[in-house]
Amino acid sequence: MKTARVIAAGIVLAAMANLPANALEAPAKAEEPQFCNIYLDTVCFSVPVGLSVDVSLPMDFMLYKMTLPDGGRVTIYSGYNPEKALEGKATQKCATGMKVESCEFADGGKVFDLIYDKGGMANITHIHIDGLTDTNRGAARALLDGFHACTSQGISIACTPEKPFRGVLHEAKREKP
Repeated sequence: MKTARVIAAGIVLAAMANLPANALEAPAKAEEPQFCNIYLDTVCFSVPVGLSVDVSLPMDFMLYKMTLPDGGRVTIYSGYNPEKALEGKATQKCATGMKVESCEFADGGKVFDLIYDKGGMANITHIHIDGLTDTNRGAARALLDGFHACTSQGISIACTPEKPFRGVLHEAKREKP
């Protein structure tokens, strides 16, 4: 156990040696993450500070589940056959120019659903948020604005600064009850 700690400390110190001089200072508070720590076929995102994520592989797809501050549940699906979660409900389309299969609100704006499909052999990304409120909308917005567009390249993935879901919660007009 002591050997593992020494090795871990060595790795951290080696990594810190390559950082710029100001990298050890407290970072300025950002509205959205500037990096990714979860990579899907067509997008990547970062788990916001203070949130935890439950990752599971139920079958041939991945599920990422988070609870937003002040309530609200986020489920991110990566696979080939996303559930049409809002089928049969009265919905309002998101006001966005994104190339997505669907982007909708339901239940008076309390439910958000987005399906992102770039086609080809890449997995589809399905983001579903239940329990959106005025108090947790900022956290949901920061999560969605922090997604980056990616492309699978064999066994690696290349991501760009492009933010495919930026503005989705800013621009969308919530339906009236």
